[in-house]
Amino acid sequence: MNVILVHLRTGLTHEALGVIYQAGSSTIGRAIGEIRPRLAERGFAVPQRPGLRLRTLAGVFACAEAENVTVTAAARRLSRVEAFRRARCGDGDRQRRSWSGA
Repeated sequence: MNVILVHLRTGLTHEALGVIYQAGSSTIGRAIGEIRPRLAERGFAVPQRPGLRLRTLAGVFACAEAENVTVTAAARRLSRVEAFRRARCGDGDRQRRSWSGA
């Protein structure tokens, strides 16, 4: 369990965690793959809001809206991803579509 928490907090690669915990990177990856869905299913607790757990991105945006919080970085990231998908998976007119990445 410590390996998974360290991975989620630091973003260290499976290889780096394998060196630290003296395990193979595939073992680390398998452990993370088993536990991560369980953590996501349980949701993420919101400080100062006992009992509230966010389980989806839509839930995060709804909570932010209810609290009158603007989520600009995530919204910008999502719009970039959507623009990229439209450009990549569009109607075949890829020459006129471009993704600036800005």
